[in-house]
Amino acid sequence: NVLSAANPKLQAKIGKNTPDKFLKAVLETIRNGNSSISIMNDDNAALSLMKVGVPKEEALTNLMSGCWDYIVKNHEVKTIPVRVSLPKILEYTMTNGRCLSTNEVVGCETGTDFETFEDFYLAYEKQCDYIWKRVKKIIENWELYLGDISPSNMFSGTMTDSLSQGVDGYARGMKYNTTVYTVAGLGTLVDSLCAIKKYVFDKKEVTLEEFVDILKSNWQSNEKLRKIILNDTDKYGNGSAMADELMVRLTKFFTKSINGVPNSRGGYWKIGTLSIDKNVRYGAVTKATPDGRKEGEPFSKNLSPVIGMDRGGITTLLNSVGKIDFSEFPHAGMLDLVLHPTAVSGDD
Repeated sequence: NVLSAANPKLQAKIGKNTPDKFLKAVLETIRNGNSSISIMNDDNAALSLMKVGVPKEEALTNLMSGCWDYIVKNHEVKTIPVRVSLPKILEYTMTNGRCLSTNEVVGCETGTDFETFEDFYLAYEKQCDYIWKRVKKIIENWELYLGDISPSNMFSGTMTDSLSQGVDGYARGMKYNTTVYTVAGLGTLVDSLCAIKKYVFDKKEVTLEEFVDILKSNWQSNEKLRKIILNDTDKYGNGSAMADELMVRLTKFFTKSINGVPNSRGGYWKIGTLSIDKNVRYGAVTKATPDGRKEGEPFSKNLSPVIGMDRGGITTLLNSVGKIDFSEFPHAGMLDLVLHPTAVSGDD
């Protein structure tokens, strides 16, 4: 039956063997106004878990454990202790590791004299790796004491793995004790990298140092350049080859760096791309970014494009996002879609 209740939040796992009747009921439920429904690619979720070592028979039992993400049924507990601001790391790459808000050195020294965009991009990866290693050390130190500082007695009592070992589920009590490293603001990052590539290195309309000064002024010193960049079509979700290639390259870098790395609870790290509301919170405390965004404005959310920048329509957006290999995201990769009711009225 088609549901009409707005609460609780609904989730649907869809795979290649899902009956059309069920899929149609899900779509009709969305059309009826219950738009906050999470739809997950069940086949892809299982494959992503298998890629980090989960046997097929266990991977197929995955359950949605949050709004969008999934775990191995009865055998996994995960923590999600960090959400990294990717546009902020780009700021460190432009300033040799220095924060524009505090003037403190937070990142590593990668220099500012880049001959090519490739040199600049590799410096960004180096900054990301530096932040990842710092975060990893901090998180793993306190995760050693999760069973003491945040015991989960009721949860542990429902898990046979935890009960059989007599160990708290959030300590080392499960077969798979995983830690999630989530990255936020991918769309804002990609659009910003496109702007830097085109206007600093290709067209040479502004130097990197001048660009930093423009961001410090919140674009007031060069509003003309901001309008040009905002109207530029090389944006994530628009079918831009430049933007799509950068998104694919970045996601491959993050998945290769994080997935399967041992954590301090006898398990491993895995990657996710969920900003949740951090796109607003991080944007509120971050200076202007090269994509034309002004200081304090939100970043892009989850895997969605920057607000207002996906001008090619829903199919173009999905074609861009579909170039990402989601089988490399064993936590989740979330895309938000908002469609006007008139666009989905009727059976067609």
